[in-house]
Amino acid sequence: MLILFSIVIHVLNKRTRELEVANRLAQGFIEKQKMFIFNFSHVGNQATRLQKSLHSMLDIISRKNLQVVIADDSPLNVAMLGNFFTKVGVKNAKTASNGEEAVNLYKESCEMGRMVDVVTLDIDMPRINGKISCQKIREYEQEKKLKPAVIILISRNYEQDQVLESLQGDNSRNGKGANYFLKKPVKFEEFSMTVYKLIEAK
Repeated sequence: MLILFSIVIHVLNKRTRELEVANRLAQGFIEKQKMFIFNFSHVGNQATRLQKSLHSMLDIISRKNLQVVIADDSPLNVAMLGNFFTKVGVKNAKTASNGEEAVNLYKESCEMGRMVDVVTLDIDMPRINGKISCQKIREYEQEKKLKPAVIILISRNYEQDQVLESLQGDNSRNGKGANYFLKKPVKFEEFSMTVYKLIEAK
């Protein structure tokens, strides 16, 4: 009888220890699930805030009724940038396939009383490249005492440190140079944020 009682006690103790281990494992799993739910919720909240911020930014750009000139010798790139501008609510975009045409479009638009707000210039274009086009536009603005347009240089073959002399930098006080440089392939998120920041600072 004593032996049977000892066996029963041993089995009960073993079962109790097993239950304690199972309980600790279950508690650990529950805590991990709580942490996962918290992290997932946190990420979701961040995404929601970013989405609201993006919608607000796009709404601000669309309400400005921007006049735009897109210059690139690649029809594909012209179409892509045109699509980007459409996505941010721009309805008035003129396109050019070379630098000379871009400068002429800019001048013609200004002479008709439609001041250009944003110009995108591919650096490698026929006739005159994007850098020289930028210089000619800035010279025209100074000559006519116009409010400088936002000019964005774009290139696949150049890095930003190679076009520093064409960016405003130290020349920002006298309106020379471009405002920004984007490296191809241009992504919509970077493009829209760049346009928004430059327009708001204008």
